[in-house]
Amino acid sequence: MNNDPQVEQFRAAAQAGNPAAQFNLGLWHLRQPGAGPFPAAARGWFEKAAASGFAPAQTMLGRMHLGFPGGQRDADAARDCFMQAAEQAFPEACYQLAELSVALGDEAGRYTEARQWLERAVELQHAPAYCQLAYLLDEGIGGRADPLKAIDLYKRAAAAGVARGWNQIAHYFEVGQGFRQDGERALSAYQRAAAKKYPAADDAVARLWAQLSAEERDRAGSLTDEVILAPSPAAARCTNRPECRPEVLSEGPRIALLHDLFTATECQHLIATARPFLEPSRVVSEEGRNVKDDKRTSWEMRFYPESKDMLVWIYERRLARISETRPEQGEPLMILRYEPGQEYQTHVDYFDVSLPGQRALVEANGQRMLTMLTYLSTVEAGGGTEFPELDLVVAPEPGATLAFYNVTAEGQPDPRSLHAGLPVEKGTKWLATRWVRDRDWRSTR
Repeated sequence: MNNDPQVEQFRAAAQAGNPAAQFNLGLWHLRQPGAGPFPAAARGWFEKAAASGFAPAQTMLGRMHLGFPGGQRDADAARDCFMQAAEQAFPEACYQLAELSVALGDEAGRYTEARQWLERAVELQHAPAYCQLAYLLDEGIGGRADPLKAIDLYKRAAAAGVARGWNQIAHYFEVGQGFRQDGERALSAYQRAAAKKYPAADDAVARLWAQLSAEERDRAGSLTDEVILAPSPAAARCTNRPECRPEVLSEGPRIALLHDLFTATECQHLIATARPFLEPSRVVSEEGRNVKDDKRTSWEMRFYPESKDMLVWIYERRLARISETRPEQGEPLMILRYEPGQEYQTHVDYFDVSLPGQRALVEANGQRMLTMLTYLSTVEAGGGTEFPELDLVVAPEPGATLAFYNVTAEGQPDPRSLHAGLPVEKGTKWLATRWVRDRDWRSTR
């Protein structure tokens, strides 16, 4: 690789002071096998290019300051880098400033700032910004809700080939949100999202395929992008998201099912963001270490700060608000995937302080007092959450969050919280898990 003629051309140009070549040489070092998460050679070339005012390099340094890929998190340094690139109208830097605004806090002003930076990125035709701004507009986050503008932005995202945009437009046509219900357009849009591997889009295609006649399926197959996206939304067809409906399942231990806490498209976004980074699940051993164990056979991904987008921050804060806890008490949101036959056998989530290893975890970061499980997908059979001490099984319900306390009102471990993730019999179960400590959690990676 070191003798690759193209690399040598980059190297010569970089050494002569060409910032684009310096940036590309930095990327080459970053991508070398065994280079480590933050190779000094890559950073050195990025810094040289950034010093010359090369916006892509400034933006890459900003991302490195946020912990990608493996650097130390320094939000102030990251913001400085992004601002330098944004002043040159570099769209990715504007997008990153929006994401950083939300990451830095839950104040209304930060969400307003995020919307402003996203609007700037949209002006610069940055396709990923279309969906993020559309979401904030749809939810009324950071300012007045504007569902019609949100739909227009999702349409622009779809036209730019963004899978999330096609999936959202398909959903609107399927349920009649903004548009009249149109199964043919919904099917055709879902097919485009499925072709780009967007989560659950293939299931939606199968569902609508079974509902439509052969003639309707044929017409759906002949629709062009322009025809699908041609209809204009109407305000009269825009409805508010469903209100969350808490249902108490048990008073001792305290267990509630929070219906409609998340929408279907929010669930799909979590899956889509996590799916590329799944790895075999682990459990906390008696020694307090994360280890593989046959009792838990799922796949998982944790959202640490460097891997979150603004929606993940918003989701975590929503869980904190409804549980009347602080976001800082939560461990990183974890996404789990269970295929047929996979399960998490009977266990408790609290730490046993009689075990030295687990007692150390409590001393460092507090007890796991509350578990919040959000069901992200429909499961055709199996996959429920069982509480054997209570003779209670909760079936997966997409968008609902199962919240239960692992400790008593006095803060003592509650053995009645014993539970299991039952084996999936048919389909795939996606789940978001948030463990909440009794005091602020700090990363121990």
